[in-house]
Amino acid sequence: MASKTSTLTVRLIDAVTGPARAAARAIKGIGTAVDQTNSRRLLIGAAVTDLQKNVGRAARDIKRNVDTLTSSMSIPMTLVGGFGAKSVYEFEKMSNAVKAVTDITDEQKKSLQSYAQELNKLFPYKNRDIMSAAFELGRAGFKYEQIMGSLRGTLNLALAGDIELQRSADIATNILTAMRLPAQTAEEAASSLQRVNDVIAHVASSSNTDVGLMGDTLKYVAPIAAIAGVSLEELGAAGMVLAKGGIRGAEAGVALRSALTRMVKPSLDARQAMAELGLSFEDFATSFRAFSIDELAAGLKNVGFDIKPVMGELRRKLEGKTLEENRGEIYEIILETLIGGLKIDKQVDQRKVAKSVSRFISSQANELDMIGLFEALVEKGVTPGQMARIFDQRQGARLTNLLRDTFGTPELTTALEDIEKNAAGATDRMAATRMEGIVGVVAAHVAAWENLFIAIARSGVLEAVTNVLTTLTGALERMAKSSPELLKFGTYAFMGVAALGPLTILFGGFLAILRAIYGTMLLISGSAAGTIAVFRAAAGLGAATGGAAGAAGAAGAAAGAAGKRG
Repeated sequence: MASKTSTLTVRLIDAVTGPARAAARAIKGIGTAVDQTNSRRLLIGAAVTDLQKNVGRAARDIKRNVDTLTSSMSIPMTLVGGFGAKSVYEFEKMSNAVKAVTDITDEQKKSLQSYAQELNKLFPYKNRDIMSAAFELGRAGFKYEQIMGSLRGTLNLALAGDIELQRSADIATNILTAMRLPAQTAEEAASSLQRVNDVIAHVASSSNTDVGLMGDTLKYVAPIAAIAGVSLEELGAAGMVLAKGGIRGAEAGVALRSALTRMVKPSLDARQAMAELGLSFEDFATSFRAFSIDELAAGLKNVGFDIKPVMGELRRKLEGKTLEENRGEIYEIILETLIGGLKIDKQVDQRKVAKSVSRFISSQANELDMIGLFEALVEKGVTPGQMARIFDQRQGARLTNLLRDTFGTPELTTALEDIEKNAAGATDRMAATRMEGIVGVVAAHVAAWENLFIAIARSGVLEAVTNVLTTLTGALERMAKSSPELLKFGTYAFMGVAALGPLTILFGGFLAILRAIYGTMLLISGSAAGTIAVFRAAAGLGAATGGAAGAAGAAGAAAGAAGKRG
């Protein structure tokens, strides 16, 4: 292939450059003859005859080379034409986009492309679409290793949930990041994403929701849940139970976020409602940060109480006590010391101090037992009115769905056990089901063809075509300088080809363009009297039909006929 291309290149240059110089000399002779009135007709006739002979010879040489190129490249060009050419072009274009947003190396880009082709055999997505998923992961801040680890899981979630790849990548990156799951290496990213996908897929298949809606639910609650130590499985269980009651998507996410917020920042009315049930929010905090008297002092000073006079006494009384084990005792010690030591007599001020201390202790919680809270509320027989006071009127009404029980067992407890037992592998099972039968066969067939096109393109066909086209373009530009009308026609022709897209030039239209050049050469070698008119007619025909190669060919044929008639 390479030797034929090189030979063709040399022939094209020799075939075109010589006639161009001859044409320039002839036109120069014509210009000189214009000033010589006595011999004008004879000199113009000689110049035209010389132009016809040289360009006609070049046209025949180009035809021979075009026939050679056609015979040597017809099979690969046919395979890579049309759909194949578009697939190769879009795959490479999207790969470049991934490189642009991630700054990966050329070697990493090739590795990612190879991985995408492997996934192309397993999923009903084109290579270009798989790289678009990698692009979304990269745009979300994922690096090469994270993309390699997350890409398959992203495709799996999209297939299992029957959602677009872009949406799948968005859900995957949002939850993975918000839940602060490990994803530094490819292995960590793959493992964490598998966990996310399995929980979402299992919930979607077990309740009145779907993958997209569960993604919306987790988007709202995951950030605070990660800080509060609430697990992905616990969120999935809550989302499952809420969905069975018709609370789904963003609505469920906002309700769960409100519940966690209220657990760390309860209102006075919420505390009172909990107390009526014999409960306190601190009972459902499983860990606390290190206790600080200085932070307590800063917070109370902000609401008008200076506790510096009793800080030493507080330190002594609270020494060795932790919020995990002594939070109730700590609350009573602080309140008693402040009211007595600062001589706070007014009931309004005492309530203000009590509220501030309670809020301070609640805000020190690191991890929350959300499931335990709702299990306790079910056990205590919480009323709708108390739910509204604990979680506010709107969210309390939604969260009431979490209080349902079956034979005395809260559905929330049952859902969590179900997820912990059965969620693993849910995404793979759902994806495999969607690939059964003719769906998988067609996907494998399309993948085989796409990868064949890419292999052909990478075998050297692209480079050969590009080199020949570049050389030919340069030669034609030099030749066109000898005739403004020829240059004008060439512009019309190539504008028409460009409108068909770069792939049409490289593949489907390449050989047609060479034949069109041959037709153009015949035009020049045709009748001198009708040359300009035929050029214009051919250009007009090309514009009307919308096909550059066809227009050029029509022009050449018309010119050839005109030449023969002349």
